Amino acid sequence: MMEPLLSKCSLSLHQNQPISFFASFRNEIDEINCVWNLHLPNRIPARFHDEKCNLLNVLEQARLHPNLEDKRIWNFDPSNIFTCKSFFHSLIDDPSSHVHQAFKGLWKAMIPSKAKFFGWLLLHGGLNTYEKLQRRMPHLFISPHCCFMCMMESENVNHLFFQCNVACQVWDRWDVFSGGLVSNPRSMFGLKAISDRLIGKSRRKHIIGVATLAILWGLWLERNKRLFEDKEQSIEPCGNQVN
Repeated sequence: MMEPLLSKCSLSLHQNQPISFFASFRNEIDEINCVWNLHLPNRIPARFHDEKCNLLNVLEQARLHPNLEDKRIWNFDPSNIFTCKSFFHSLIDDPSSHVHQAFKGLWKAMIPSKAKFFGWLLLHGGLNTYEKLQRRMPHLFISPHCCFMCMMESENVNHLFFQCNVACQVWDRWDVFSGGLVSNPRSMFGLKAISDRLIGKSRRKHIIGVATLAILWGLWLERNKRLFEDKEQSIEPCGNQVN
């Protein structure tokens, strides 16, 4: 944790240096009291004051040994080596984390990995709908920019998955088929509210969650077929994509 702060510290006049470059010891056996020289400029802009304070707080707690080489240690894994899995678990287990609680059940669900990734992108706002692409690249003229499912309204996440005529028909069929257990969330806000209520280990919650994801995944696949392959199928297969 400390080495990236030092090696990439925008305050220092010497960038990308090891910790040993900034630290010196009073004697060979003293592991606690070391002298830090961060090579800071004489005047530090006000916007960097917080960074300086955070860095000094980290250094104050540091305990170094003069005869050991610099070594990166990842504290969230027993091997002290960084892994994506340990990073994800550190976010989930951190009570101050802003990771959406629905991710817990999503990654543990017995569904294909591509469907999990789709669900993560959807909850994270990462699907490239026309509206998102136009917002990210305002100079790009996308035509037609309407929803390829109904060819009427502008395509965005709320319309494509919850408000489009085709999507509403799919949700209505599942509502009848499931006896009201699976219904149209109407918006991303409603979907996240449903996701919060489905947190748990009960079989009923798992089935509802998988069915909801199956509908969303099926709508996305159908949208892509119509857009990229110029193929259209009836609404019955939509929602049967997660096996």
